[in-house]
Amino acid sequence: MTANLVDKGIIGKNLPYIWQTGGKMLLVSALGLLAAFGNIYFASHQAMQVGQRLRAMLFAKVLTLSDEESAALASPL
Repeated sequence: MTANLVDKGIIGKNLPYIWQTGGKMLLVSALGLLAAFGNIYFASHQAMQVGQRLRAMLFAKVLTLSDEESAALASPL
């Protein structure tokens, strides 16, 4: 695409072709930027869900400890 821009646009002094090709290049760049933002949002959302599940599992385990187990964990050896 860049080679055509130089060959047909700059060397051929075709200003409309330069604007058209430049617009296409900007559009492709903008789509890439939107995809990157979407990826960041999705990844952070998934990471938050994993953290919430992990905390829920940990707290459920802590709540099921018996009094003897918690006393044994609290006393030094």
